[in-house]
Amino acid sequence: MSWTSFERRWRDALLAAMIPAEGGRPGISEVEQGAFWELYREAAPPVLRLGLRASVWALTWSAVPLAGRPFHRLSPEKKDRFLNRRAASRLYLVRQLVMTLKLVGCFLWLSDDDVRARVMKPAPNADKTDKTDRTDPTDRSDRTL
Repeated sequence: MSWTSFERRWRDALLAAMIPAEGGRPGISEVEQGAFWELYREAAPPVLRLGLRASVWALTWSAVPLAGRPFHRLSPEKKDRFLNRRAASRLYLVRQLVMTLKLVGCFLWLSDDDVRARVMKPAPNADKTDKTDRTDPTDRSDRTL
């Protein structure tokens, strides 16, 4: 099931508030989204698709009793405050609504080549050989009883 125009508007407002442009890096609303949403519709597990849609509906309309309007009609400051409060809710389900939105938002944001180039810079010492022992401490294949 694809997103309706009003659901897209709600989803995009939530995601733009979750990952805004700052410090010279683009926000989620500045990246190309068409290809991502097509792939998401085809490849995301049904439970994730349902979870994101439920998150968008719940977060959009739970703002009415708490802030006086649907989420997409709040000021940027109120949007930020609302999402921070929902993310810190004592109720697990409410925190999971925000986490689902954040998870998919990060997948979307990092699907953009320019964003990845800006935020995923190699570590300063990446060219040096790492001599650290990386054996798995739980591997017991070489131990006898």
